[in-house]
Amino acid sequence: CKSPGAERGHLGRGQRGGGWRMATSDAYVRGTAVASVTVGGDGAPEPQHNLPAISRGPSDLGAVSGAAKNGLIPLNVEASDAGVARHDKSSSSPRAAASGTPLRRAPTWAITANSLAFMCVPRAIPACFAQTGWTVGMLALVYSSVVTYDTGLVLGEVCRLRPKIGSYPGLCGEALAACAARRGWSPQAWRDAGAGCCLVLQFATYYLTTVAELIYFEQFFGQLFDQSRLCQWQWLLVAAAVSLPVLQLPTYHETRWAAALLGLLPLAINVAVMFYEVLLVRPWRCQPGPRYDGLLGVADGGGALSGGGEEALSNATSPQGRDLNDVFLGLSAFAYAFGGHGFYPEEIREMSTPSAWPSVMNWTYGVAIPLYWACGIVGYYAYGDFSWSNINLNFPRNAANTASIGVQVVQEVYFILVGNLVMMLDIEMRLGIDPTVCCSAPPDPPPRHESRPTPPTQPPTPHSPATHTPTARLRSIASEDEPSAGRSAPWPEAAAGGRAHTGAEEEISSREISSRAAR
Repeated sequence: CKSPGAERGHLGRGQRGGGWRMATSDAYVRGTAVASVTVGGDGAPEPQHNLPAISRGPSDLGAVSGAAKNGLIPLNVEASDAGVARHDKSSSSPRAAASGTPLRRAPTWAITANSLAFMCVPRAIPACFAQTGWTVGMLALVYSSVVTYDTGLVLGEVCRLRPKIGSYPGLCGEALAACAARRGWSPQAWRDAGAGCCLVLQFATYYLTTVAELIYFEQFFGQLFDQSRLCQWQWLLVAAAVSLPVLQLPTYHETRWAAALLGLLPLAINVAVMFYEVLLVRPWRCQPGPRYDGLLGVADGGGALSGGGEEALSNATSPQGRDLNDVFLGLSAFAYAFGGHGFYPEEIREMSTPSAWPSVMNWTYGVAIPLYWACGIVGYYAYGDFSWSNINLNFPRNAANTASIGVQVVQEVYFILVGNLVMMLDIEMRLGIDPTVCCSAPPDPPPRHESRPTPPTQPPTPHSPATHTPTARLRSIASEDEPSAGRSAPWPEAAAGGRAHTGAEEEISSREISSRAAR
C-alpha cells in the first residue's frame, strides 16, 4: 500500500496514508507473504506484526491467509528494487519450475527410486572409515545422517510453500533475497547474486561427479577386460558411447525405470556380493589381518587383529597411520555418500504430489542408512585400512566378483545420466525448451464432423401442386397480410414445429377468400 505523496521506492516508509502502511523490510518476499506489516492510524500507535517469510505451521499460514484476505498482503507478487509491486518475473530459477507445468508428472515412487538409486553407495563407506578411523568415522556418519535427513525435510517444506522455486540456485537466491529485505538492502541484487553463485557451484559439482563416474566406468571396463590393449582414454570413449543413448532421457519422470533397473537392482546385487565375499574369505582370520590405525599412527580399535608371531609382517605391510589430510579426505567422502541431497529441489519440482516428499525421505533414508552402517562396519572390520574405494579390488577374483563388476558397469550408466540431468534440465528450461515435448504423446485430433450439404430450398412455383390446396393457399394469403418483421417463419406453426392457432383464419371471411381465389 503506497502512501499518497510517497516517493518511488518507499512503500509508505515513515509516512501514513489512509491509516495503513507497509514497511519495505521483508516485504513482498516471493511466493507467500510479506514478513513485516505495520498497522495504525493517524496519531495512533502502530503495532508491528512480524509474519514469517516461510510459514512453518498452520497458525502461521492462517495469519498470512487472514492478512491476505484483508488486503494487507498481496500474495504471489514481489517488490522490485524500487519498491513497486510487480508480478514475479525473477530469473533466479527457471520459470518452468512453477506449479502446474508439464514437469509435475512424476509419481512418488518414481522420485523415491531416483533419490535412493543415486544417493545410496553403501560399499563406499568402508573406504571412508579407512581414512577417518572408527571414532571419527562413526561420528561423521551419525552427523551426516541426521543433518541431511532434517535438511531434506526442510527443503521439501520450503519447496511446498514456494512452488515456483524449482532448483537449488533458485532456493539460494530466495534465501538471500529474504535476508537482504530484512536489512533494507536490494532483494533482487542479492537474489541474482545468490542464484548465480549457487548455479556455478552446482554445475561444477555435478560436472566433476560425472567425471568421477566416467573414471569408475573405465576402471570397471579395465577390470573386466584386463587383457585388452585399450588404454584408459580409449575406455573413456567407450564409456561415453555406451552412456549416450541413456542420456536422452529428459526428466526424472522418464528416468524412473532406469533408476529401478540400472540403479536399484544393481545395488541389491552388489550388496549381496559384498557380504558373500566377506563371509567367504573372512579376512580377519588372515595372516596378517586387517589393521585399524588411528590418527597420526596411534592404533585405533586394538591395532592389528593378527597373531603375535605375525606382528612384524603386519606392521611392515599396513598403512603407517593417518594424518589430518586423510581425515579431511574421509569427511569429504562421507559428504559425497549423501550426494543425492544436491538435487532435492529439482526432484520435488517434478512431483505430481509435492506434499508426499516426507514419504520419499523416509523411504530413502530408511533403506540407505541401515545399509551404510551394515556395509561400513562389516567392510571396515574385514579389510581395515586396506579398504579400497572400489571395494571389488579387495575381493578375490572369482565369478561373483566378476559378476559384481559387470553389474557396476550397468549402474555407472545411471550415475552418469543423473549427473548430466541436473545440468541439462536447467539449461533447457532457461532456454525456454520444454523437456517433456519429445516424450509426450501427440494430442488427439479434434473429431471431424462431416456435414452433408442440404439442397437449397426453393419457394413453390405458382404451378406447384402444393399451392393448389386450400390450406396452402390460405396460409399464403395470411402471410401476405401479416407483417414479416421479427418473424422467423411465414407461418407460426412452421417455426414451432406444430399447429398454432392464431386469429388470422378467423379474420378472413369466406367472401374475401372466394374473391381472392377467383382473382
